[in-house]
Amino acid sequence: MVDEQNKELVKKFALCAYKKYFSDGLDIQSKNNVATIFSDFGLDYKKCLQAIDAKFYIEKLKLVGAGAIKRNVCGLPFIFIGNEHFWGNDRLYIVGECLQSNGW
Repeated sequence: MVDEQNKELVKKFALCAYKKYFSDGLDIQSKNNVATIFSDFGLDYKKCLQAIDAKFYIEKLKLVGAGAIKRNVCGLPFIFIGNEHFWGNDRLYIVGECLQSNGW
């Protein structure tokens, strides 16, 4: 499965899932839709479905969620660039500007 050793692939997958949800309106709560996105990267659809229900990944999601709560994440999309945070789909263009200008 995708893990810490494949950080670039994880980033590409996350960006693709965000785009499909926020721009295309795809339901990413659907395990089948997530597995389809996963397979678009040449990865195994069935293994993705198995991983979604695997205890390891469920526990990891809980840990990541707890970390988000500690950082005061309050909605989606919520993006950090360094210590600066951006919340809301209507702020994504500002995220792009910030990344292009190397911060504020």
